Amino acid sequence: VLSSGSMPAQPKLLPAGATAIFYSKSKDVDDLGLGRADWRKVLSNFHACEIELEGRRYASVEHAFHAAKARCSNKPSVAAAFEVGGSVPRDPAKAKRAGGRAGFARLGATLNVARWDTARDAATMAALRARFGCDALFREILAACHTKQLNLLHFERGGAKSYWGGSLRKADGVQVGTTRLGRMLMELAAEAAQLAAGGGGAM
Repeated sequence: VLSSGSMPAQPKLLPAGATAIFYSKSKDVDDLGLGRADWRKVLSNFHACEIELEGRRYASVEHAFHAAKARCSNKPSVAAAFEVGGSVPRDPAKAKRAGGRAGFARLGATLNVARWDTARDAATMAALRARFGCDALFREILAACHTKQLNLLHFERGGAKSYWGGSLRKADGVQVGTTRLGRMLMELAAEAAQLAAGGGGAM
């Protein structure tokens, strides 16, 4: 019970080298030291941030991701549906549904899985870099993550089978999953920290 005039305890800051689990529905905790409790949500591809990529505009990285998938389908023209002004709404969750197997079927497309598997990493990094170039908050959070040398882990329920993310195994706390998204963000975090320090770097 708080005594009269006392303030709520501030959350403990993450220690250097900690694993920071993030996804679109992460719990808000101001433990990065930036005064933002929602910083984990900001790291998610679902965070609303209009980006431009190869002359096309998307409402989020998630939209750009599924547009890239569409270009690896038997009907690449449906990629336009994911652009700003296209038939897919601006809500990233709806972009994810539209970019799934059933969503593609409704759009009349079938994903070429082998082709996508070879293109997905480069397509995702391109979308992340587009966001990196226009979203100062994204860069600020990434720089702070790098300063603390945080291990960024995008949470996915698939566990060891997850490609973009993963989880911490309940039995022993070991990280499982390929965690490609977290690794990409850590690469960008190093660049963000360099920029913040005045060291230049690619935008």
